[in-house]
Amino acid sequence: MKLVIDAAIRCGRPAVIAAVAAAVIYSAATVAINIERANGALADAPVASAEAAGFPRPKIKPPDIEQLLGEPNLPECGYGKIENMEAVSCEWATRTKSGDVTDGLADEAINAKLQRVVKFYEAGREKEALATLEQPLLEGHPKAQLLAAAFLYDGELLEKNRSKAIELIRLSADQNEPKAKYQLGEWLIEDCVDTCPDVKEALSLFHAASKAGLHEATEEIGRIHFLGIGVPKNK
Repeated sequence: MKLVIDAAIRCGRPAVIAAVAAAVIYSAATVAINIERANGALADAPVASAEAAGFPRPKIKPPDIEQLLGEPNLPECGYGKIENMEAVSCEWATRTKSGDVTDGLADEAINAKLQRVVKFYEAGREKEALATLEQPLLEGHPKAQLLAAAFLYDGELLEKNRSKAIELIRLSADQNEPKAKYQLGEWLIEDCVDTCPDVKEALSLFHAASKAGLHEATEEIGRIHFLGIGVPKNK
């Protein structure tokens, strides 16, 4: 068709060009009518089901019951605490069930890490101090618990919370950390003057720390008896 039109133009015959143009318009209209008829025929035709066409009906996967139940409704655990999924609670971790710390190499590594915590804090790099302290605390290391308890007790680095501090340092003391036993004893008698309701427990902690070789605990036992802090004076 294009060749005919080109030839007509080159020959300069307007009548031929008009005839050819009319033929093109007629052809386009015919194609459009045929397409419309075909679409109407398809719309009127019955649609076969997937099973009639020989295709198996897709199976609907049952819902995952665990996804429907969702996660346990645990409170958001605070800094340094772990989630106890069985008890549905947050708690401080402990390093061992027996409380005995026997891995000397691990202790050396943790001591170095905790020294970095103190240096970061003293340099005003609190975020780095918290990040360095958190992992050993989550692992339940007694020395990390002791340091975190000290921060909590005085409100330095961590928000002041003395009840949490006592709770945490007790865990450290229960894991046979002598300095935790000594510090807990100090806190128990901190405000004592004439009477001291917790002096018996404090003395027990001081004796245990003294037996572990902590000389400060031995001196504290002598001071309590000398001054009569919750006990009769014994000079």
